[in-house]
Amino acid sequence: MQVPLPVTVEAIAALTAIERADPWPENAGSPSYLLAEVAAKTDPAEAIAAAERFRRQWPRGLWRSWAYPRSLIISAQSAHRLGDRNAADEYFRRLDELASEADPGSGLRSEVAAVRARLTAVGRGR
Repeated sequence: MQVPLPVTVEAIAALTAIERADPWPENAGSPSYLLAEVAAKTDPAEAIAAAERFRRQWPRGLWRSWAYPRSLIISAQSAHRLGDRNAADEYFRRLDELASEADPGSGLRSEVAAVRARLTAVGRGR
């Protein structure tokens, strides 16, 4: 589902304000992670910055087990969109480290491979 651009811009503004007010709320997910997800389609530089802020936060909550690798995928895709192949490769290196320790049935390995293949195909003009 493609979210209309005005909704995305409004969501980015709202999440930015929420993050400023309380960057790590007690009973909710991280606004910086949510901001990275929303900004990934429209503002890759903001997506990377928000994902980095999320990864610097003190680990809390079980949802971080899937959100942390997802934040690296967002960063890799965003770096690729910005044309920064070295940064994208570094995010994939970190993902490969995580995937090597993941349960074989977790899906992380296949998701990382699929994203890498899709970005490689885009880079070749397919």
